[in-house]
This record gives sequence, C-alpha cells and structure tokens, in this order.
Amino acid sequence: LYILSETNGVWSDPDTSFLPGNVNTYFPMFNPAGDKLYFVKSKADQATDLWVGNFNEGLVTSPILMDTVINSMTREAGHGVTTEDLLYFTSNRNEEYPCCGDIYRWVPGSEEVELMETLSTEADEESLFLSANEDYILIQAWKQSFEAKHDLYIAYRQKDGSWSSPDRLDERINSPEIEQRPFVSSDNQYLFFSRMSITHEDGEDLYDSDIYWVSTKSIFKPYVFNTQFAVDVAYQEEVDIQLPADLILDIDDQELSYELTMEDGSSLPDALTFDNNSLKISGVWPFEATTELKLLAIDQAGNKTYYGFKL
Repeated sequence: LYILSETNGVWSDPDTSFLPGNVNTYFPMFNPAGDKLYFVKSKADQATDLWVGNFNEGLVTSPILMDTVINSMTREAGHGVTTEDLLYFTSNRNEEYPCCGDIYRWVPGSEEVELMETLSTEADEESLFLSANEDYILIQAWKQSFEAKHDLYIAYRQKDGSWSSPDRLDERINSPEIEQRPFVSSDNQYLFFSRMSITHEDGEDLYDSDIYWVSTKSIFKPYVFNTQFAVDVAYQEEVDIQLPADLILDIDDQELSYELTMEDGSSLPDALTFDNNSLKISGVWPFEATTELKLLAIDQAGNKTYYGFKL
C-alpha cells in the first residue's frame, strides 16, 4: 500500500513506510472517522485476511489481524465499515461456491457473521464500498453479462432493513473492461474507481489499470425506501390516501418530482386527483376491482424510478 498526502495543492511522493509490515497488502479503506485503516494482507501465498490499525498523523500503529469470526481459511477481500463500526466484507467461505466471493455483515461483539443473500450471487463479489450510514452499497461483481467482466453495481437499504437487488451502473461507468475498487467521497458527490484492461503480447497477459472519477449525479437514482402503508378503499366512496413521505428517497437529492398514473401509464380518471407535493390521492374511488397504480419519481438530474402498487 502507498500513501500520498496533499499540502497547499502539492502531492507528496508515494510512501510505503506508513504501515508496519507493509508487504502483500491490498484493499485500503478508512473508517468514516478517518482514525482507523482497514486492509487485507496475504502471508506465504495464503488467502488474504482482514486487518485493522489505528491511523494518526499519517501513520498506522498497532495493526492487528481481525477476529477469527471474520477471517476464514479462504479469501477475505473487499470491505467497508459504518459510523457504528458495522463491517461488510467479501469472503469465499461459501462451500457451495468456493470459486466466488459473497458479501457478509458483522456486528461488533457478535460471534457470527451474516450472509447478505440479496447482495450475493453465484458470481464473484470481490470489492465493495459501503456508505457510512449503511444506506447504500457499491459492489464489484463478475456476472459475465453485458459482454463484460467485473462491473459495478449499486443497492439501497430499505426501511425494514432489507436491501434492494443490486442494479448495474450504466455504460458511463461500466465497459467491456474490468471496473473495480469503488469509492465515494464523503460528501457523496464523486465516485472513484479503477478500470483494468488485459491485453496479450508474446504469449503473456498484460494488465493495465488506471483510476477514474466521475460525478455521482448519474449514479444515485431515486429508490423505493418505505412501502409499509395500508389503505382501505371502497367503490364510489370518498378517499383521502396519504402515501408515505419517505416512500421514495434519493441519496443526493431531496427535491423529487412525482407523477401518478394508471399501471399502463395512462392518466388517472377525472374522479381522482393527486397532489405531487403532499403525495395525497383524493376524490371518489371509481374502481370496483383491485386496481394497480404507478408512481414515477424524478430527481433533478433526470434519473427516474417507478413504483407500482395495488389498491
């Protein structure tokens, strides 16, 4: 691992001496407070394990191997930690798919880790970035789809604690090459990642990896957060239906606009009105059968999310 520091617009030379035993080390990640450095390390060609050390004034002190409940006999790799010290990490410990990493969650003090099934697939999940508030996660996964290798995906945590299914970031981020090592700035404005290309020359594979950065405006889209609402409606009776204010959220945009339509995109009947500020449906209910409606949420960058529900 190398560290560089910036003073008055000037970057220092890369330095490896900041971390004791800095050999065969990978995947550096600071905790949100910036006073601990998490990293992985391999020893004698064995699989990598997770380590953590205190970080102060540019130096790591007392790095230690993390608890055995976290480290296994297989590879532990990508990782992220929240302000509450909840740890997410990837591991190849799943004996059903030993080739591929899955994502696990550890609560400090717990004697077991939780497999995050929604975030894990039969593919290889390797590196990740976890937000400090545990409200979103970026995942590097090799799903061998989209004519690509490893791509970056995003998932959001919902009000009931469950995670949405990871969505692949679009072609502005992902390419036929390997996208990996996602990291988002603390103000949620910029995504950093690396892109690796593999070429073949004289019978050898040549690897070239560079670092990219991009605005997160096209990454953070409105997402469904709170679907816990119950409504009773009756044919030809007055209705005053209040949708939850936190039904749909956006990581970097509090000013969403909404449009409510029928499931096929057609307009609501004249008997109903929808206030897109208060998210309230009012009028006389004109349907005798269960009816599906569709709510469209749009953020200021033009990203859209649809949510369908039945009444």
